[in-house]
Amino acid sequence: TAGGGSHLSSDFGYSIRGEVRSSSAGIGGRVYGELAAIEDQPLSAVESGWSAFLLQRDYHDYFERLGGEGYAWVRPVRPVRLEVSLRRDHERSVRATDPWSLLRNSDRWRRNPLIDDGHYFITGVDLTFDTRNHRDMPSTGWYFKALYEHGTSDDVTPISLPITIRPPVPVGGGYGFDKLSLDFRRYSRLTPSLRLNARLRAVGWVGGDRLPVQRRVSLGGTDLLPGYDFRAFTCAQPGYSDPSDPALCDRSIMTQVEVRTRLGLNLGYRLREKEGGRNGRFIGIEEADLVFLGDFGKAWLAGDGPGQVPVNRIPSLDEWEADIGVGLDTGVIGLYLAKALSGGEPVKLFARLQRRF
Repeated sequence: TAGGGSHLSSDFGYSIRGEVRSSSAGIGGRVYGELAAIEDQPLSAVESGWSAFLLQRDYHDYFERLGGEGYAWVRPVRPVRLEVSLRRDHERSVRATDPWSLLRNSDRWRRNPLIDDGHYFITGVDLTFDTRNHRDMPSTGWYFKALYEHGTSDDVTPISLPITIRPPVPVGGGYGFDKLSLDFRRYSRLTPSLRLNARLRAVGWVGGDRLPVQRRVSLGGTDLLPGYDFRAFTCAQPGYSDPSDPALCDRSIMTQVEVRTRLGLNLGYRLREKEGGRNGRFIGIEEADLVFLGDFGKAWLAGDGPGQVPVNRIPSLDEWEADIGVGLDTGVIGLYLAKALSGGEPVKLFARLQRRF
């Protein structure tokens, strides 16, 4: 209901997909015209949607994407999945929107940032290794995902950015970039009620021309460094101002650790026992995880100029940002308190509708 024009097509999107597959391989394709989220923040679409509906806070940026893709995947052994894809998109900026919210509806929404419009041809290679015992609430196992993308465009229309953020983008052909995303997780059950989980996440530019705006990164917010405000670290240079608060960093790296212990709360009551001696259904919160968390990360610009980090290294650890926190996760909703360890930030209260990772 927040379309950009007067035609019916401006208010509706479409996605048509077909796939032929077996248990170990598949091939498919998709055509689409949709508003897509810039995945700078890995917050789920459900959580972002509820935040927007209730509190007029949306932690994703959006752009219009029209095109099609073809892909093929193979699973040589059960934990491993390899996918190769080819995609051609027409990517365009979308105007500021003002959807309705239950609370704070009179506030002005943060607008969508302008992106580097153009037709993009994207080649992707996606490798996943997953031995977790449960996809959504794992207690043991390993998870590793690597996504490499090579993108080119012959008609990109770049937005103007300070040269300290991004060198000039070739216009009229020859623009190409490479981006790599790594997500490595380990889940360990130390005792029947005590678990230790750890994650390393690294995303960013690895070669070619610098990334378009719609593929840049930042840190700060509910999912990454929750002790800091959303997009606390965007790599915007002094004097640069944009009300959309876009992510402008070339690269980011993030480590997350949490310790979970199971608590018996019994906040509620149990219905009458069923026939055969089975316990009736419990109404309320019977058990929950007490969670102690810590996050440590950095986002930066790569290069040889002032305020940049050489392309062949990461920032020194004394430049990284950190926070600590505690929370209670019922399995349906988790409530957390997090405190930044620098910058004088106040304690943040946030909720999650799924595990942090």
